Amino acid sequence: MSKKNNLKDKPVYQNVTRKPGKKVNGTSKVSENVFKGTKESSNSTVSKTKVTIRTVGDQAKESKTINVTSTGKEKKLTHSNVTTTLQAEKSSDKHINGTGFASKTHTRHFNKTISRLSVIGSVEVHNITSTGFIMSWEAHRDIFKNFTISRREIRGGNEDSEKIQDGAAAVNVTDVQRPSLNRTSTKVQSSKPEGKTVKNFYQVLAGTARSYHFKGLQPQTRYSVSLFGSGLGIRSKIHRLTLSTGPEPPTDLMFSNITETSFSVSWAKPKSIVAEFKVTYTNIVTGESGSMSVDSQLSHVLLSKLSAGSTYDITVSSVLETLESEPITASVTTVPDSPTELKVVNITDTKALLVWKPSQAKVDSYILSYGTTKSPNVTITVTLSGSTVEHQLRGLHRSSLYMVKIKSQVNRLQSSPVSTTFTTGSAVKLQVLTPDEVTFHSAVISWKAPRVAFKSYRLTYQLSEEVKEVILNPSVTRYELTGLAAFSNYTVKIDGERDGQYISFVYAEFTTAQLPHPYPTDCSEVQVNGMKESGEAEIYPEGKDGEPVWVYCDMETEGGGWTVFQRRMDGSTDFFRTWRDYSKGFGSLSGEFWLGNDILHALTSRTPMSLRIDLRSGNDTAFAHYTNFNISSETNHYEIELSGYFGTAGDSMKYHNRRPFSTKDRDPSTLSIHCAKAYLGGWWYKNCYKANLNGLYASYSDNKGVVWIDWKGKDASLPFTEMKLRPSYISQTIPTTPTTQG
Repeated sequence: MSKKNNLKDKPVYQNVTRKPGKKVNGTSKVSENVFKGTKESSNSTVSKTKVTIRTVGDQAKESKTINVTSTGKEKKLTHSNVTTTLQAEKSSDKHINGTGFASKTHTRHFNKTISRLSVIGSVEVHNITSTGFIMSWEAHRDIFKNFTISRREIRGGNEDSEKIQDGAAAVNVTDVQRPSLNRTSTKVQSSKPEGKTVKNFYQVLAGTARSYHFKGLQPQTRYSVSLFGSGLGIRSKIHRLTLSTGPEPPTDLMFSNITETSFSVSWAKPKSIVAEFKVTYTNIVTGESGSMSVDSQLSHVLLSKLSAGSTYDITVSSVLETLESEPITASVTTVPDSPTELKVVNITDTKALLVWKPSQAKVDSYILSYGTTKSPNVTITVTLSGSTVEHQLRGLHRSSLYMVKIKSQVNRLQSSPVSTTFTTGSAVKLQVLTPDEVTFHSAVISWKAPRVAFKSYRLTYQLSEEVKEVILNPSVTRYELTGLAAFSNYTVKIDGERDGQYISFVYAEFTTAQLPHPYPTDCSEVQVNGMKESGEAEIYPEGKDGEPVWVYCDMETEGGGWTVFQRRMDGSTDFFRTWRDYSKGFGSLSGEFWLGNDILHALTSRTPMSLRIDLRSGNDTAFAHYTNFNISSETNHYEIELSGYFGTAGDSMKYHNRRPFSTKDRDPSTLSIHCAKAYLGGWWYKNCYKANLNGLYASYSDNKGVVWIDWKGKDASLPFTEMKLRPSYISQTIPTTPTTQG
């Protein structure tokens, strides 16, 4: 529909020409030419009458005795917005067109009353389209017997003849007010000044009418419309409006390149010039809609980001200034989306079950087709309900590779297909597959070979969506699966290869053992859970409700189970850090790092811990073991407490016992020297150290290196150090050669 354009009335007044003449009985003689362009009748006579002239809505203002050319048949003349009432000088009543007039006094009273009521108000034109519009108005009830409307097409100089046409309309008012059973429109041919012919339209409506719908007009054309009301002895002024119909609409709406989320819209442009085209689209189910403007030079547009398998109502209309044409409308449905996750399960030698996730869009049906490579020219097609999510295949050939395709359909639109393959069984019977020796992270699978000879075996094991497979020699009938997740359900399938195809013949399930420590707090519990080799692991220093932390576990030194919290090995990491860095930790678990004082406090506060420090310089190695080790909270400046030394490196840490931790930006000590700044590290300094394992790497002067005085002295900077902890209850043994990374 077009935009609402309301045009209000513009009153039009005809000129009345009066010529002063010779006085007759004291009254000026006036010749009044009421209808411009209308010839006087040859049979007319001049009568002396008294005329009251009033405009609509005003009271009678003057009375004059004038000579009026009259046919003798009518005494009331109506023109434009001027109503002229003729009152004979004689006291006897005159009947003009069957209407009686009373005395002068009575007429004045009548005219004053009617004048206030005979006003047509709020004349508007709205709902303007390419081929029509609606004119509406307001008026008092029971005042007007009829309303007369007219419509003229304006072309070129046509506006100059407007007054003539108004005059013609006025002349015929008396005639059309007569009761008639036939009130259809009439078309009057009138001559324009240029000699062109224009069709005029007139319609007489009942006095109860308050609107009229003009239809069947030409697009993009200017029209002049007028309205006046008439009744017994009254007539309103003429209300006239000039307007243009809406632009010519486009035609031939078409769609192409239809996909799941887009399609192209095209149309034929109108012959007349328009400013632009407006394209709207609405999803008939969700109500989601949108619109766009298209340049008038174009006649196509791509609509995208739509919903799959959905029907859209599309409208295209022409736009010119503030007006829109009637839209052309059509519907189009996008291609449905494909079903997903097509799988084949429960495969036997002659049957298989297909399962899939349905399309997101509502579809009419699914089209399923399948065939075997042994019969490439034979394809079986099945049409299934749009609500189906599985289908049982029967009567399949043994030991055959099948290809399956499925696509969704809405109306005649089909989605792109999804496909998969599977191989039917050989009907070879095998003894039950036996998972044995199941642990937290491993299981041993054993089976007996069938009588049928296979070239190889394919062992597939699966946890949820994660699938792994191993190709085995045909002589193998036992295999250990490692790296499994604890307390998890696995499925195992063994296929035998024959003639280039794998035939599934045995299937089993097993569940790995539950971990003793589902939320290990340190590497000793990770070791109990089954981790045998040194490496990174996830622990929960604050228990299962705390945040997990990745650490490096030493599973080899002195029985393993050590949580490593410091390592120096190549100088790649700067240890001259801030208090916050040492609190939270820094570095890389595979290289140099400090685990973090917050984690050290959490680990040592839950369980009594022991500390081990491994040192290496060239081919020389040493260690220091402390049976008791604890780090206090940040409130207490991460104070260190240790005791129970034994080892080969010497007890350099005894000097630092019960000392607070300090860094370059914080020194809780009351000593005059700031040791962390002086020796470029973060440590439990006293005044200042006998061990400085976080000092400047490879520094051999000014005692600023990585130092353990009781082993190599203060001038030696150690190339490798590693600090680690584990629960004190684990028995200690002194290995002859410590095992450390690096």
